[in-house]
Amino acid sequence: MAELDRRSIGSNESPVLRRVGYRVGAAGLRWLDRKALIDLILNHEVPVLKHWSGDWGQPATRQRYVMLYKTLKLYAGRFGGKPEMAHALANWLHDADYVRQSYSVNLQPKASTT
Repeated sequence: MAELDRRSIGSNESPVLRRVGYRVGAAGLRWLDRKALIDLILNHEVPVLKHWSGDWGQPATRQRYVMLYKTLKLYAGRFGGKPEMAHALANWLHDADYVRQSYSVNLQPKASTT
C-alpha cells in the first residue's frame, strides 16, 4: 500500500492530489502507483486544508469519494483540452472512473433481498 512520503508531497498550500504525490501524464505515475495513492486518499487520513479545497470528509465515506471524483473530473475539464495534455486527460478520466466503480463496490447501499 502507498504511504505518504514527506519528501515527495507538496507544500501545505498544494492541492490534495499533489500533496500525496499524485501525478498524471507522460511524466506522471503509472496506473498501479496512481491507484495506490487513490486508495490511500479514499481510505486514510490525508493532509487536507478545508478552507482551500473544500471538505473531503472522513476516510471511506461517500463525501470523500465524491470529492475525489469531482476533483479528477474538474482537472480533466479544466486542463485536459490541450493537445499536450491528452495523456493526462486519459489518466484523469480513467482514475475518476476507478473512483466511481470503487464507490459502487464499497459504499453503494446494497439492495435488500427481503
